[in-house]
Amino acid sequence: TVLAIARAGGIRRLVVVPAMLGALAEAADEQVISVSGLIQVVSAGAKLEDHHAAACRRVFPDAELIEYY
Repeated sequence: TVLAIARAGGIRRLVVVPAMLGALAEAADEQVISVSGLIQVVSAGAKLEDHHAAACRRVFPDAELIEYY
């Protein structure tokens, strides 16, 4: 999965739509994990809602979050 690859250090930057960001955060919450090592998350394609941004910061605490909309 994306989370497993990211946790192993195989992903440094992630570009997703907010809905996918929400789904990744939900999966991470179910697995009780956070992913360090990711340096950047770009959210594009739709408005990034506050709850998605909070979820991103919780799951990817070391990543810079950029909204491209």
